[in-house]
Amino acid sequence: MSKIDCVNCGNKQSLDSNFCSNCGNKLKCDSCDKPLLKDANFCSDCGKTTLSETNNKEALNTIKFKETKDERSYELAFTDEVGKDVSELVTGMMKGTPIMLGANNNDVAENFNKELDDENDSADIIDVPEIHNANRNDDSDSVSNLDYPHLDDLSMKMDFSEKEWLIVYAFYLSNFGASTFSKESVYSKYKEERITESRFKNLGTNWKKAFRSSFKTQKVGELKFTDDGIKNVKSLISGNKKSNAKKVTSRKETTKKVNKAEAKGSKSSSKVIPKSVAIEKFDINSKKISLEKFLESIGNPKSTNERILAIGYYISEICGTNSFSDGNVDFAYKVLKLDNRPTLLRQTIANVKNRDFWIEKAEGKSWKLSRIGELHIEKLKSPN
Repeated sequence: MSKIDCVNCGNKQSLDSNFCSNCGNKLKCDSCDKPLLKDANFCSDCGKTTLSETNNKEALNTIKFKETKDERSYELAFTDEVGKDVSELVTGMMKGTPIMLGANNNDVAENFNKELDDENDSADIIDVPEIHNANRNDDSDSVSNLDYPHLDDLSMKMDFSEKEWLIVYAFYLSNFGASTFSKESVYSKYKEERITESRFKNLGTNWKKAFRSSFKTQKVGELKFTDDGIKNVKSLISGNKKSNAKKVTSRKETTKKVNKAEAKGSKSSSKVIPKSVAIEKFDINSKKISLEKFLESIGNPKSTNERILAIGYYISEICGTNSFSDGNVDFAYKVLKLDNRPTLLRQTIANVKNRDFWIEKAEGKSWKLSRIGELHIEKLKSPN
C-alpha cells in the first residue's frame, strides 16, 4: 500500500490518513485533500488556509503580573477580539478582583475573596509601614514640607533642648514624619551636629525622653512619629512650643523675674543669675577699618553667633591680637550699642565653639578663631 511521509517528523502514514499518528501534524488540505507542505499556512493547490478557527483565535496579547511576599500577580492572555475588554480587565486587577474573560465575574470575585481569606488564615503576618503624605493637611496648623526651614537655619535661630534636637532630627530624617526612621540614623545625625562629652553622657536619657513624648515602634528597627509627636515637633519648628524650649531673654526681663521672685519671698537661689563679665577694652577704630565699618562690610550679621564671630575676627585679625575674651565681646556690644546682647554671654560664646566650630579655646579664658571660622567670615566678605 502506498504511504505518505509526515513533513514534520518523517513518519510514514497511509494515503487515507489526515493526521500523523506520531506527532499529530495535519497531512492534507481540508478542501482539496492534497498533501500539505511543511509549516504551510495555506494549501499550495487551492489556497485554503490551514489554520483552524481555534488556532485563529490564539492568544496574541499577554498581561503579566508578578507575586512577591507583599503582593500577588497574574498572567492573562487575550486575543485581538477581546481587546475591547482590556481596560475592564486591568481595572479589575488593580482593584484586587481578577476579571476572567468568558467567566461569571461575580463568581470569580467571590472565589477570589474566599481564596484570600483562606490564605490570610495560614500566611505569616507581615508588618507593612504606614506611609503618610509629607504634604498632608490633617490638622489646622499643618504645613507642607516646603514650609519647613532648613536645619542650618534652625541651628542658628532656635535654642532647643537636647531632647528636642533629637525629635527635630528624627522629623527631618523621616521625610517630615511621613516615613519610618531608625534610632541609629538619629544618633548619627545628632553626633554629627551636637555631640560633646557632656551631651554624649546624657544621650541615652535624652533619647528615652524623646521616644516617650513623640515616637512609637513600627517594627523591629523601625520607628515612626505618633500623632502627638507630629504636633509637638511642628510646634517646636514654628517657634510656638509652650514647653521646654529655651528662650533667650533680655537682661531687663531676667532682672524683672528675679525681682518679682524676691518680692514674693520665693527662693531666689533656684534662679539662674548670669555672672557679670568684666569689660576689656580694645581699639574699635583700627587704622585699617573701624569695627562698625567692618560689621557693615559683611552685612551686619543678625544672628548672635555670627556677630560674636565677626567681633572675634576683628579683634584677632584686624587688630592683630590673635585672641579675644568675653570682656572684649561685651565691650563691643556696649560701645556700638548692639541689640540682643546674650544674657549668658560666656555660655553663648561656648556654644559658638561647640555647635559651629568657628572658635577654639586659647590660653586662660580667651578664645581664638578656628580655620572654619575664618573661612566663614571670608565668605561673608565675598558673598559672590
